[in-house]
Amino acid sequence: MRRSDEDRTLFRPQKYVAFHMLISRWLRGVAPGTKYQYVTLGGTELRDVLHLHFIDPNLVSRVTTFESKAHRSKLAEKAAQDLQKQGLVIRSINGNIFDYERDSDEPHIFFFDLPGRFAWSDYEERFARLLQHRTVREGDAVFITSILARHSWERVFVTFRGEFNLLEAKDKNSKVRWYRKAHPSFTLYRALRCAYLEDEIQMRCIGAVEYRGGGEGGGSALMGVYGYVVQGGRTEFSEFVADGSVPHFSEPKARYVVGEE
Repeated sequence: MRRSDEDRTLFRPQKYVAFHMLISRWLRGVAPGTKYQYVTLGGTELRDVLHLHFIDPNLVSRVTTFESKAHRSKLAEKAAQDLQKQGLVIRSINGNIFDYERDSDEPHIFFFDLPGRFAWSDYEERFARLLQHRTVREGDAVFITSILARHSWERVFVTFRGEFNLLEAKDKNSKVRWYRKAHPSFTLYRALRCAYLEDEIQMRCIGAVEYRGGGEGGGSALMGVYGYVVQGGRTEFSEFVADGSVPHFSEPKARYVVGEE
């Protein structure tokens, strides 16, 4: 196999099906004709860009895609050049999506298609900076992927002890269920508090979809994609995380769950 083929980011279609499900829910509240700039971790193939352009070119009026690895960034740049020939306004950056610098008031769609868990590391501080600098602001939509595969539950329970207490999740099963449904919301709420913006910005979850096959190279790890809208207002933890109207499409039996089970 050629090196360029080995370096490509190839994902199973389940990832894009899950992303499309949430995009479809979000689009119900979008005014027809509204133009968005799209910021993504598009990998080397930029398939998400192609899909959104097919759904509605207004969703990708201008595209910025990030790739942190230099050898993959060259492949992404080639894919971006091919899309430019089709009329898309797109730039590919060898860098970190959290360093994106906004230069327009046009609403944005952010797709943080992350390779790991949006649960610890320094994600809350990184996202807090995006909010403080108004890189992410009212009128935007945010989509985040996160691994749900097996890991140390004790670490999860300790890290989010405060959130589980507020949710009155006392046994392991309820904690695991809330983690699968809402752990990116835990991190986003911490980011709002870190930025001292929980009284000025309202974040609302529009749903969560679990899927398999999100890992690079076609792996079968259990993943989740989570969608959010950003509005003016106040974010209350109980309303943000425990909103019983937020749908959760759950693996392994692909059960459609509204609210907490």
